[in-house]
Amino acid sequence: RGVLGLIETELPGFYAMLARWGRPEYLLRKLAHFSEYLLLGLLLYTLLRRKFSPAVSALLAVMLAVLFGVIFGMTSAKNQDMSPKICAGDLLLYYRLERKYSDRDVVVFQKEGTLYTGRIVAREKDKVEITDKNELKINGSIVNEPDIFYKTPAYVDGISYPVKVKKDQYFILCDFREGAKDSRYFGAVNAKDIKGRVITVLRRSNL
Repeated sequence: RGVLGLIETELPGFYAMLARWGRPEYLLRKLAHFSEYLLLGLLLYTLLRRKFSPAVSALLAVMLAVLFGVIFGMTSAKNQDMSPKICAGDLLLYYRLERKYSDRDVVVFQKEGTLYTGRIVAREKDKVEITDKNELKINGSIVNEPDIFYKTPAYVDGISYPVKVKKDQYFILCDFREGAKDSRYFGAVNAKDIKGRVITVLRRSNL
């Protein structure tokens, strides 16, 4: 009965996994991730092969591919949307295995096939508004943001307010509020679209 009970308990999750794998977009996403890890591993192996034996090179390549392909990720800032804290050209190291994010966390996320970087300002069940004075209001209170040096205007072609953040969603704004593309434009971001939390910024500007 114990084994049968375990099977009965696990079957719904197994069926759900099969259903996900049956969706073309899910398969394509998994194949894309696998291709990235494979290319990363091959590149690392080629570089390490100059210094180490084939066996050692292969082992190190796998370890580094897992480290930077599964646990950590790296991308570059494409523009000034997060200035002055992050500038165009800076390298961002982010942690992929985060499960829950907090207000003020800087995250890398994907929308419509493009990677963006932004700061979380609201989470599940929060109500987001932007006042006529271009101030951010969360749950009826104006948010004090001493490290943000710009007004927060609503976009004419953006979303309507107030916004109630749904389950497993985050409202994300860029630090450079005047013109940056963020949740004011495409709405709250699904948790599954967040790639990770930025933990280190390597400055590359003006080198």
